[in-house]
Amino acid sequence: MTLRARVWLSLVIVLLVGAGEWCYLGWPRWFGIEMRVPVRIGSRAGSRADPAPFYPEFSLQIQAANTTSVPGRSPVEATVVPWLGDVWDEHVPAQTAAARLHGRTAYLQMSGASGQDPLWRVKSISLAPVPGASNLRVHINAASSSGHIAVDIYQGVPSAADIAEGHAALLRVLPSGRAALVAIQ
Repeated sequence: MTLRARVWLSLVIVLLVGAGEWCYLGWPRWFGIEMRVPVRIGSRAGSRADPAPFYPEFSLQIQAANTTSVPGRSPVEATVVPWLGDVWDEHVPAQTAAARLHGRTAYLQMSGASGQDPLWRVKSISLAPVPGASNLRVHINAASSSGHIAVDIYQGVPSAADIAEGHAALLRVLPSGRAALVAIQ
C-alpha cells in the first residue's frame, strides 16, 4: 500500500471514529425522554476551566433487616427506596453490604412529574435497568451501614455555569439509563 493510500485510510478511520462518538454522545439528546431532577453542584477541583460535577439532590435510604441507625445522630430526612434484585444483601453485616455498593453503577427507577411538581422522583433502585421503567443510570459514591446511599449522575457541568443550590437539571434519558445533560434551570 502506498503512502498516499495509508494517509487516506487513516483519515477515513479518524473521521468514522469521530462520527461514531458524536452519534453515541448525541443519541440521548435526540431520543431520550425528558427528566428534571433536583441537583446540587460540586466544587471545581482546579481552575474555573475545569468542569464541576453535579449530584442529584436525592437522599436515598434503604431499609433492611441488617441496617443500623447511628446513635447520637438525628435521622437524615431521606426517601426510603425499595431495592430490586441484589442491591442490598440482608444476609451479611450491613458494613459489608454497604462496601459492596461503593463505586458500582446502579439504576434509579423514576416516577414522572405530576401536577404542580415538575421534578421526577425516585421510585426504586436496582443494579440493572428495569424493562418498561424510566431508568436513570447513576454511580454510587458512598453507602453506609445505616442504608444511606449517595449517588452522582454526570461529570462535566460547563465551567461557565455558576449555579446556586436548589436548581434542577434537565436531562434526556434513554431506556438503558444513559443520560445527557441538556440544561441547568
